[in-house]
Amino acid sequence: MDQSTSGKYVEDMDNKQFDKELEALLLEVDAYRLMSHFFWGLWSVVQSQMSNINFGYLDYALARFEHYFIQKKELLETSVIKVDQ
Repeated sequence: MDQSTSGKYVEDMDNKQFDKELEALLLEVDAYRLMSHFFWGLWSVVQSQMSNINFGYLDYALARFEHYFIQKKELLETSVIKVDQ
């Protein structure tokens, strides 16, 4: 989608539709943000065993997992993420 097409797409939306699209986009961003922390945490654990590079992989993994769990808790508390029970 080129810039003129995407601009037209947004112009044609009413406020309610725009808010709905924006909310869906923000939910997707939050999900990928969590996934990113989890992915790099796992990657770092693997690298701690496989890599010959002298780096604090496990410390990095702990930091990424800490961010994952903090942000997950925040998202659950704000009801951004819905959990079926």
